[in-house]
Amino acid sequence: MRERTGNHQGVERLAFSVPEFAVAAGIGRSLAYELIKRGEIKSFRIGRRVVIPREAVEQWLREKLNA
Repeated sequence: MRERTGNHQGVERLAFSVPEFAVAAGIGRSLAYELIKRGEIKSFRIGRRVVIPREAVEQWLREKLNA
């Protein structure tokens, strides 16, 4: 996944906010938070912000493809 934001064009994202993950996955923000709450997708906090590592997104997608 390659995301272009601001002055960092072409920089590969290592992590996503919950809204960014929701948009990238084509799901609603509420469902994204529910997946985190249920432990279906790994995340961590930096201060008050919830961050989802790119690896967690890729793993979640692989699991969904193989389900």
